[in-house]
Amino acid sequence: MMIRLRRVQRRHATIILKQHCRNYFYGCKDTSIQNKYHEDQTYIKDIEHIRMVIKDISEKLKQQHDHNNNNNKSNNKLPLDWESYFNEKLKLRDGLMELNINTATFRHLTHLFTYPLTLTWIIQYLDSTGYLKHKNKDDDTLKIACVGSRAEGQIPYLLWEECVNMIEYKKLHIHFVGPMQLSHQHQEIQYKDTLKLTYETGVYSPPPLQKKKEDEESGDHQSMMPDVFLAYNSGNSDTKWQHVWRPTLIKASELNIPLIFTSYDGIDLASDFGHTMNFWGENNNNNNMKETLETIIHPTANPFLNMMPGIYDELPNRVIHSNQFIYGVRRIK
Repeated sequence: MMIRLRRVQRRHATIILKQHCRNYFYGCKDTSIQNKYHEDQTYIKDIEHIRMVIKDISEKLKQQHDHNNNNNKSNNKLPLDWESYFNEKLKLRDGLMELNINTATFRHLTHLFTYPLTLTWIIQYLDSTGYLKHKNKDDDTLKIACVGSRAEGQIPYLLWEECVNMIEYKKLHIHFVGPMQLSHQHQEIQYKDTLKLTYETGVYSPPPLQKKKEDEESGDHQSMMPDVFLAYNSGNSDTKWQHVWRPTLIKASELNIPLIFTSYDGIDLASDFGHTMNFWGENNNNNNMKETLETIIHPTANPFLNMMPGIYDELPNRVIHSNQFIYGVRRIK
């Protein structure tokens, strides 16, 4: 079984890398990945310039959010890619050049925006395909369990408000939870009436299926019944973390909600997706019961990946990007 699983993972990796092997760097066709990585590390020293750019963009976002609060946002859809997002959503007259953004700054901006825009893409996709079993979009709150939270738990609330303004649900509650969720420990942020962010440090324990409404209204955020389970760059197939992820993912699958994952690169995607479709190794451990998951988002390239490259910890020559790929599953009853 393990030999067969490795073959499946290699096959997925080959297909994915052939389909999506292209240069993700904006306007950098002739420069090597390693050189762009070092350019970003050098450019990060120019913090003052990046702060000025973010300040200008923040002002534009605030103006748009105030405008959307007084108008119908049903047509406020997510653009197709990064360039169209910064051009159309922020309405820059000359595209990115209005803010004097060079390619390195552009990649740093995608590092900030990748998490909320990836979530926006996921919500719009699930909503359009009918996988979001939800209530009244005007009154009820869409609840997201963001599990294994790290960098995403440090994103300013203003950027998550951008997500709210591009989905049809008027209220959004994101619960960030994970052993490495170190910022905002056990805090709650309520922004206007539309956005609620809660934070918890520890291992996520999905709520029981039979859950009373009064429990959801209590202060116990861990018992919140989510509409979507989301794990950014989970690495759930990593042998060092399988024992942590497995019980959480198996319990979460019992909720019969979308389980969505992102990956650093094609290798990471192939390994995680293969491990997931084997029910996180449980089908190997119990031959009498074969659990099945259906794929609701087939492995696909994320148009809103983090374009700022990073280096994989254990392989210095392996360059990765946060949220480069997305896949989603749901348990078949």
